Amino acid sequence: MPHVERLGAPDTGSEGPRLEADIDRLLAEHAPPIQAIERALRARIRDELPGVAEQVDFGNRLLAFGHSMKMRELLFSIIAHASFASRPAD
Repeated sequence: MPHVERLGAPDTGSEGPRLEADIDRLLAEHAPPIQAIERALRARIRDELPGVAEQVDFGNRLLAFGHSMKMRELLFSIIAHASFASRPAD
């Protein structure tokens, strides 16, 4: 079951550690250099959007960020691919 931390929600004391464990589990599928990039991207998103909601989606192998986890309120996702990288168009 995915874990969500909501924007501005009080810390329940258990979602944080479970979310971190899920992130570690998701990233463990990737090589250490890719993990480092994913962790740096996550840190940057969290720095720029304090309190952003995060969710690990194991089915799609991604980490989602948004105001909430409703489709309309999703902002970013981190999805590592073994053979290529993509970025938004200029």
